[in-house]
Amino acid sequence: MSGRTSVFTYGTLMFPEVMQAVTGRSLASLPATLAGYACRTVRGAVYPGAIEEDGALLDGVLWLDVDGAALARLDRFEGELYERRVVTVLARDGAPHPAQIYLVRAAYRDQLSAEPWDRERFAREHLRAYAERCRAGFVAAEYEG
Repeated sequence: MSGRTSVFTYGTLMFPEVMQAVTGRSLASLPATLAGYACRTVRGAVYPGAIEEDGALLDGVLWLDVDGAALARLDRFEGELYERRVVTVLARDGAPHPAQIYLVRAAYRDQLSAEPWDRERFAREHLRAYAERCRAGFVAAEYEG
């Protein structure tokens, strides 16, 4: 990918220290939401996955001006559990933005629990160690929390 794009994140990559550790970039961002999607905890993991769900609203962060090298690093980080798609998110000011998002592949949806992901708990209990592991080159599925 030679151009630049925006990436909407809803889990661990919402945290600037994790995004920078994974992409090697300090990126500008905006708070944003995505209608029709929900975030659930991945069973046995500290990170979440998102799926389509009627009536749901997914809060997250829209990372701007993501280059091809950073996007390739995100693809590696997200691994086989996720697929990348294009969606339209709404920034806090109501402006629509096309963005890439990583959603749980249909074949792996049974790995999601019914529990919503707890962002504050992740920040309290796992963020520091998770970001350190990301800086060391580990991918999400390798984190044992």
